Amino acid sequence: MGSNITHGHNRRGKRTTEYEIWAGIRARVDNPNGKLYPYYGGRGITYDKAWDDFNVFLEEVGYRPSEGHSIDRIDNDKGYFKDNVRWATRAEQSSNRRNNIIVEGITLKAWCLDRGYNYKTVWRWLAREGKTLDYAKEKGEQLWAKDQPSRGYLAISTVHP
Repeated sequence: MGSNITHGHNRRGKRTTEYEIWAGIRARVDNPNGKLYPYYGGRGITYDKAWDDFNVFLEEVGYRPSEGHSIDRIDNDKGYFKDNVRWATRAEQSSNRRNNIIVEGITLKAWCLDRGYNYKTVWRWLAREGKTLDYAKEKGEQLWAKDQPSRGYLAISTVHP
């Protein structure tokens, strides 16, 4: 298995997903000419230099649990390190974005879903029109809440601080 890892962690002549993810991390952080560099290396995101060795990365992070998982930094202001990365689903990743609006400890989208509010409308009120959360609550009650029971989203959400 050693020679396969040295030459790209191959399976049937193709690089594995884990290898491609590892290479992507390094490119985002190290390549100033890369398209994503400004959002990673350009803003100070780094990775554990022990991960220059793919074997160390794979040992610490492990294999991707399913095709629905990708690498995620738990704290988006910190780098790629063993204690700050996880394999996450698309839903988990989308609730862990830097540009999310957090309302009452959860994402605005989860907050709207739980109340039966239209997310895009509430987002517009808060982000574009500068309305307050109290306005959104009052207007949301008038427009939507009485017709739609809670979907119980909060009981199953996994939002990270």
